[in-house]
Amino acid sequence: MKYIYCKCGCKEKIPAINKLRKKAKFKRGHNPRPRFKGKIERSGYWYIFKPEHPFSNKQGHIAEHRLIMEKKIGRYLTKEEVVHHINGDPKDNRIENLILFATHGQHTKNGHPEVMKKMIHTQFKKGIISWNKKKYK
Repeated sequence: MKYIYCKCGCKEKIPAINKLRKKAKFKRGHNPRPRFKGKIERSGYWYIFKPEHPFSNKQGHIAEHRLIMEKKIGRYLTKEEVVHHINGDPKDNRIENLILFATHGQHTKNGHPEVMKKMIHTQFKKGIISWNKKKYK
């Protein structure tokens, strides 16, 4: 029987099950990939590992710009509050580049006026009939 070493880097030998896919059957409870506990990038934003934070995700990460804003105002942000990057760069987390909005609606209206302008012009064009309205002559 052929053996391969565990993917996590420990010296444990595991019997190779399928040579084509090169995957090994791991013991129950053995995590082959240890959790990264530093700063990671997802969708252009920086996330920091803080499992003790009340609003961290399932993996224990929270967005760095939210942590910076919480430190400035001295309290946790609610789920409704949105932190906006003024220059549009999600990696630029300087405090002078961040604005706090109370709701997602305020964020869209004030932080992204081009989106609202586009919505107004495309929503009610002349001649377009709503899906629930009948055309009368």
